[in-house]
Amino acid sequence: MPLEIVHADMAELKADALVVEVTVGRGGPINQAADKVKDVFGLDTPLEAGMADIELAKSGPAKFNILAALPAWQGGDAGEIKLLGECCANAMNLAREFGFRSVAFPLLGAGSGYPEEPALRMEKAVLDVALVNDNMRVIIALAPSGD
Repeated sequence: MPLEIVHADMAELKADALVVEVTVGRGGPINQAADKVKDVFGLDTPLEAGMADIELAKSGPAKFNILAALPAWQGGDAGEIKLLGECCANAMNLAREFGFRSVAFPLLGAGSGYPEEPALRMEKAVLDVALVNDNMRVIIALAPSGD
């Protein structure tokens, strides 16, 4: 199925899973931020930048949340866009592994200072490749128009 890009509130999208961005540390192995993510989401191991994990959704239309761990934006010279791509690919791998028919992504990095154009380009490229052999509905939700 083709990738859909929509202007919508993530909470209003109907999908098997919603990807939730989690900003962690400043690249490399994560320290205090990882412990906080571990405590908040009840994970067995801390997430590092570029990783993804899954949890049951506590509310909303989706049954699951896929946690996508992004490094804090440092100006682009610390490999943040590359890690965004890894994070996106890992989230898709989880969606595939769990047999989801639909998954909704936010524009990863938009809420934590990433420039929109390179973030969207990387996310779209990763998802386009991931969808070549999949029959999954994948949505990228940009902020609703007027926000």
